[in-house]
Amino acid sequence: MTEQLPSDQSTASLQTVSDPVVLARMANKRYPDIARELGVSEALARYRVKRAVKQGLITPRQAHYSPRPSRGPNLTLEAYNARWLARIKTMVIIDEKGCWLFQGRFQKKGYGQICYRGHSTNAHRAMYMVTHGVVLDGNNELVCHSCDVRHCINPDHLWLGTAKDNNRDCGNKGRHHNGVKTHCKRGHEFTFENTAFKHGPGTVMRVCKECQRLRMKSPQYRERANERQRRKREAKRLQMNGEVGR
Repeated sequence: MTEQLPSDQSTASLQTVSDPVVLARMANKRYPDIARELGVSEALARYRVKRAVKQGLITPRQAHYSPRPSRGPNLTLEAYNARWLARIKTMVIIDEKGCWLFQGRFQKKGYGQICYRGHSTNAHRAMYMVTHGVVLDGNNELVCHSCDVRHCINPDHLWLGTAKDNNRDCGNKGRHHNGVKTHCKRGHEFTFENTAFKHGPGTVMRVCKECQRLRMKSPQYRERANERQRRKREAKRLQMNGEVGR
């Protein structure tokens, strides 16, 4: 049983169209059936039909194709955010801790991934921008979790900070990758007697005392120490000679 073609300009179109994909679509066949019968991908079949429509070989009605107008750019920011927020609320599950667990697509690191205004971004970052009305700098501003659940998008569990703030929060909660280490890189245990603390700008680091002793006994360390002492003595000698010359 053959299907009838649309009546408008069918004969004229058949005379100019030779693409079997386009002819099959004009016969009102579904794209999966066209791809299976002609041995092409469904995406390629859609592209060839759309190209024929753009070239004017067939009409959108003949191809059973009506391009949907882009709705995102025509909406105001407030209207888009309201529609986006209503959609994303259907993609979460609320647990007993109050976390909004995102149920969409995830990154390798466990963060939710979603599209916001035509760009793929982290779901928790997009949620923070929508609920707080800000535009984030991707290089310097991080959206951190107070609940430590990476795919949580509850606005009450999100706070804005820098990489330093995030590392400090991680260390205070005992989750930093260096804070959970029990031995140094040379295998010495971080005991009370073998641990020293080095204070840096905005941070505190643990130092292995045994590694310090071994480093101070090495020939390279002794050579550098002797060179520093030599430079100090030379600078002191030049200073004294200058004072005497006066």
